[in-house]
Amino acid sequence: MEEFSTSVTPVRKAYSVSKKLWIGLFVVLVLFSLGYFTISLISAGRTLKSFNQIYGTSDQEKSAVTFIPYQMAFLEARYAMSKIDSVALSINLTDTVANLEMGGVVVFSAPLEGSRVSPLLKAMKPEALSNLLRSPARVLSYQATTEKEPVTVKQAPRDTTEAAQDDEELPVVVRKAAFFTLHLDNGIHLVVMPHDEVGLRRIVYTARQNLYLFGRRLAVLLKGDLPQYVPVITIEVSADDARTLFRALPERAQVAIRL
Repeated sequence: MEEFSTSVTPVRKAYSVSKKLWIGLFVVLVLFSLGYFTISLISAGRTLKSFNQIYGTSDQEKSAVTFIPYQMAFLEARYAMSKIDSVALSINLTDTVANLEMGGVVVFSAPLEGSRVSPLLKAMKPEALSNLLRSPARVLSYQATTEKEPVTVKQAPRDTTEAAQDDEELPVVVRKAAFFTLHLDNGIHLVVMPHDEVGLRRIVYTARQNLYLFGRRLAVLLKGDLPQYVPVITIEVSADDARTLFRALPERAQVAIRL
């Protein structure tokens, strides 16, 4: 009996240490999650206040400035985009359509299968939100799961004889699902997702976007600053329409949005 008790004691000690370790890790994780959630709420509140101050009107201006309805603000943004000589994107969440425009003319339309808007934008003062959206935003950068322009590399023949003998078929371009996010200069991230893709690819892309935002916020926190909350607008279109929208837009395209 004595040998049995002495052999079990180290096992019990190891189990006790392991249990305390897991409890400690769980407590740290809970505290970190609560802290991160609290900081996110504070950051969202500060960003909302900043947006209202930047795009809102003072009490003196309110008596002289008439509130511009969202439809009129959207038309103003589209009018501004019509003056450029490149393709632009207009998103109308009210009419559930995304349009590619050039010179004020719609050259392609994609019906929206779904959309989600950040609560921060919905919480903005009406005049501030109208002023935010009455000017087109410009794309600063983007993230995507497919290439902007599919490129096929092929060695040129040395002469006409070799060219005539060359009957090699060009490789078929792989039609990848086009998940992409446009980072706009007004602070909004516009996420476009293929409605047809509901499996692992959507989960992976969503996780990558969340990790990207988490990494940015964590980097700012480590510097001792409060991270900026990023309002996100997500739209869903068909896989073919998503690919068309992404590849048709130039690098620094302009975007008009109506909520």
